[in-house]
Amino acid sequence: MANEISWATLETDAGLAHYLMEGIHENLYDPTDLRAVMTRRPWSDNMGSETGKVTKVSMSHSFAAASTEISGGASNESIGSGNFQLNPTRRTQKWQVSDLWRKCAVNGSIDLDLLARIVAIGTGLTATDMLCALFASLATTAGSATAQMSVDFAYDAQYKLNLARANGPYRLILAPHPFNKFQDSLRGEGGALQFVAATADMLSLRGPGYKGMFGTTEVWDTDSAPLDGGSTYRQMAMIAEGCFEYTEAPPADVSDALPSNVIKIVDGLVRMVHTYSGETTLTTIDADYYPSVVEAEDLRGVYISALAA
Repeated sequence: MANEISWATLETDAGLAHYLMEGIHENLYDPTDLRAVMTRRPWSDNMGSETGKVTKVSMSHSFAAASTEISGGASNESIGSGNFQLNPTRRTQKWQVSDLWRKCAVNGSIDLDLLARIVAIGTGLTATDMLCALFASLATTAGSATAQMSVDFAYDAQYKLNLARANGPYRLILAPHPFNKFQDSLRGEGGALQFVAATADMLSLRGPGYKGMFGTTEVWDTDSAPLDGGSTYRQMAMIAEGCFEYTEAPPADVSDALPSNVIKIVDGLVRMVHTYSGETTLTTIDADYYPSVVEAEDLRGVYISALAA
């Protein structure tokens, strides 16, 4: 027999090697957003400067004994001096999508809605990278560049924060491999020492990257914790509330400056401007984000080093 109407005979001329099924598969990545471990400082527009200054004061003032019942003897207290500054700078993402792809793409695959979601996720990833890059600037240190992460390193950091009078809760921020070694070290500990893993409810509140509680210390891990100048150890930290602060300046509304063939989408902290080119039939998506992350007070943090592998 011949000329059967079958896949085997018609695949080349009338069939497809494959078709694009609805939906996508998201490749593994680390979605950790560490904005939750920092103090957020709201940004104010139209204040005449690109930099916001935060004044630092001393709140520790005990009363002095008076000379007598009816005389003073006190000296003026010093309120302290100093400040830190938040300076948002522009961060960008750019994408281009052709008309032909938009005509052929299956609904729910790689489309403008997906790109908008990627851009939104990118804000947390960017702030996390900026925070972790500052860990090495902390003056107080714990751990070792030649040893694996351990419970001892965590306690050492806790002790130093306590000596500095930094109030809890503390946040221990590790890279993935040191976090594994930290858990491995916990297995060998006795007594009441306990690590309580994050529940689904806690993850929904804090987001990815939160691992659980070590006593009263929150434990996080992120692959944004940088390597040293080479590749031997990770730069991590244990921090108290107020050690790092951040701000996110909403992008300016530029609708009155855009030509008629441009679509403007403002999504909270990110502006996405869609520009269409008739010559190339490409839609260009330019996304703008204006964050700033700073170390507010050095004594509220401890830099921790441990082997990267």
